[in-house]
Amino acid sequence: CDAMQEGICLLGADSRGQRCNQAMLRILGRPQNEVRGRRCHELLHQAKSPIANCPFQQMLQSRQRAVLEMQMNSRWWQVVCDPLLDERGELAGGVHVITDITGRRELEAALRASEQRARLMINAIPQMAWQSDAAGETTHCNDRWYEYTGQLPAEARGLGWLAAVHPEDRGRVMLRIYDASITEVYEAEYRLRRASDGAYRWHLARTVPIRDAQGHVECWFGSAVDIEDQKQAHATLLRAHDELEYRVDERTAELSKTAKSLRDQN
Repeated sequence: CDAMQEGICLLGADSRGQRCNQAMLRILGRPQNEVRGRRCHELLHQAKSPIANCPFQQMLQSRQRAVLEMQMNSRWWQVVCDPLLDERGELAGGVHVITDITGRRELEAALRASEQRARLMINAIPQMAWQSDAAGETTHCNDRWYEYTGQLPAEARGLGWLAAVHPEDRGRVMLRIYDASITEVYEAEYRLRRASDGAYRWHLARTVPIRDAQGHVECWFGSAVDIEDQKQAHATLLRAHDELEYRVDERTAELSKTAKSLRDQN
């Protein structure tokens, strides 16, 4: 976790911080001992009480992933909160992962101001990014897409980019593309094939509509962030939590057995 660029923070069910990786500590500007015991709204939102759209509070209510985009320290961040369940399926806390999306937000603003300038900026941001027409067919990808997938521009155009999507995810992604009811920002997780080694890695893709003066969708802008390490880190945290629960239960059983033995002797 400490080698990741994304910030990760483990919170208890009471929203109090338990531990952060080094990236999160740098983002928050706090040492580890100032994280423990502080509530989510104090750490991330710098508020005295929970805010209305706090992803941790949303996750508590739905027991599902919650996502928020927010500004902090003059930069834009995507905050993803996943539930952390114990072996009985009870909510034990949450895992916050925050990613710097300042470049993407600046690009979205540029798209609304100037398409020509935006095309240049698409190629400048560090994540894979693309632009699609109003029907959802890709017209342009940045160099990061071509480098990662190994596709040529002509191969990725239209629906050709779907060839880089894992076969098990492809149908689900196509349904989203052709879902006419989707007219707002939408997100999806799917696996993309990395050309350098053929590995499929999980990505979180976000697609934003760009509208004309009348509010009609002119085109779509999308970007994808690699979340494979986040998923692995989350799985590791779950395994560690389950192991701790097992040890506590095992120790409790041993103590109960010892106590019963002493009572029987008396």
